[in-house]
Parts: sequence; structure tokens; C-alpha cells
Amino acid sequence: MTSSVGRLAGEIHVGDCETIREHLGDRRADFCFIDPPYNQGKPYADGIGDKLPLSSYWGLVKRACALGMELTGGRMAVLVSVKLLPIWMSAIAAHNPTALHTIAVRKRAKGVRINGLFNQWVPIIATARPVTACPDLWDDIRLPGEGYFFREARPEHPAPTSLELTKRVIEHFTRPGDLVIDFFAGAGATMLASSELGRDFVGVEASATYVDCARARWETEFGG
Repeated sequence: MTSSVGRLAGEIHVGDCETIREHLGDRRADFCFIDPPYNQGKPYADGIGDKLPLSSYWGLVKRACALGMELTGGRMAVLVSVKLLPIWMSAIAAHNPTALHTIAVRKRAKGVRINGLFNQWVPIIATARPVTACPDLWDDIRLPGEGYFFREARPEHPAPTSLELTKRVIEHFTRPGDLVIDFFAGAGATMLASSELGRDFVGVEASATYVDCARARWETEFGG
């Protein structure tokens, strides 16, 4: 199952991280944005496990960071949980420790209590400067998990990425016509954001169910 979703040069395929290479061919990506699984036991479709042994998850993190840095020449951003921030930052720093920047996305809901602290922010790790200047605190975006206040349409996915957040990342870190990639493409937020902002997109997602969901969302927005 490798068909393109449509005429805006946006395509999403079923496969693991590494299979994105075959869909890129000789094209060089300009930017990678991923919202990876957080290994917290989410009930993903198609038997995809989200509770790996720590050593296996650490291997996934290292492969993802190496892949994103390689395919983009070092321009990527990762949306992670505060709990996993040290793991992802250390894996990225192994490639270029001087390139790291962190953007804090404020959660206005009280958040989950971790080690006596209520988690009220979500970090974005970026490995390159934005192409248009932006603050390092984003406090005007509602996130999944904020209940009534999160007003975006919810796809059939247990851990959806905010489309508004994704658009903000794409807007500040890419230029029109750039090629954006995502190898944890989920329900298609990065594809939708890229298409809306005039960027090309190639993504892969391990679940055929979520690929179908992403394609349906794209057709609803751009297929008419």
C-alpha cells in the first residue's frame, strides 16, 4: 500500500521508520517533524506495541534521531513528553550537541503529577534555528488532554497530535515549497499542516488503520 494521497505532493505510506528512504528516492528532505510514541501503553491499532523494554525503546529513539538528522542535513524537531526529554535530547546531542533548542508549549490544564510536580508544559526539541523568528514559549495553543478546551477535530487515534501546534512548527521552521517528512505520521497532522502551508510532504506510519485515517482527513480538506 504505497499510493499517494493527492495532488499537493503529499503522500503517506505504511511502513516503519526506515522505509521512508524508498519513498524519498533521491530527494533530499528539508525538515523532519515527529511526534513519536511515548512508550506509555497506548492502545494503538494493528497490534503496535507501546510498552517496550527500556533498552528497546532507547534503540528506537537512537534510530529515529539518526534518521531524521541524516535525511534532512540536521534539521528536525521532536515533540516529546517532559518525562522522556532527557532520553531524546541525549540521542540528538550525539549528532550535534550545539544545535539543540527547546520550545516550551504551555499546558493550561493542571497536568499529570510526576515526581511531585504537575506537568504543565510540553517540549519541542529543535535541531536548527527557525527560518522565521518565534518565541520559545508558546502559550496560546490548546493540546490534546485539555478536555473541553481542546476544540480541534479528534481523529480515531489514541494520541493525536495537535494540528495547530504542527502548523506552528512547519510555519516557523520551513519555507513554502520545502519537503517535510514524518516517519511517525500517525493520523496525518504533519501532512495536513504541510499541505495547508504549501509544503511538500512524505510520511510513513506503521499502522494501516491510521494511514487510512490520514488519507481520509486529507481528502476531506483538499480532495474536493
